[in-house]
Amino acid sequence: MSELFTTSQVAKLLAIKSYQLTYALSLGIVPEPQRLSGRRLFSQQDIERLRQHFSSKGESDD
Repeated sequence: MSELFTTSQVAKLLAIKSYQLTYALSLGIVPEPQRLSGRRLFSQQDIERLRQHFSSKGESDD
């Protein structure tokens, strides 16, 4: 079984605040991960998608 990560663990890995991740999820900007007992659990694939999303946030559209 692959390793799963919590919201706070993912935020640390991506060097963002957990509220930023939660906000993006609540708006549907990024897809929701699986849940277990009401807690979000992120796979490595979810984390990579989030890394791409949050790394592109700092880029300019110029």
